[in-house]
Amino acid sequence: MEHMNHDDAMTGATLHKASTVTKEEAQHLTVGIAGMTCDHCANTVAKALIAVDGVFGVKVFLSENKAMIGADPAADVTVEKLAAAVAATDYKVTGVL
Repeated sequence: MEHMNHDDAMTGATLHKASTVTKEEAQHLTVGIAGMTCDHCANTVAKALIAVDGVFGVKVFLSENKAMIGADPAADVTVEKLAAAVAATDYKVTGVL
């Protein structure tokens, strides 16, 4: 189940899905995102990223044009998969930060 943290509404978006992976075991990725201009943009990017198989946590920072992703290391989440999901929403992953 997705959860939107409304405290982040002015700065971006945060989504989580249930996972058995601990914080220490998780794969952590931070990527740059181009094209976001508003909270709706950040929410769209967050929803695209959380839908990638193996991703269980996403925090999008609108003001910093970046997204932090938590993923199951066994799921083979790659920057290419994340970039494809974001590109499908007409935004762009600019690289790993």
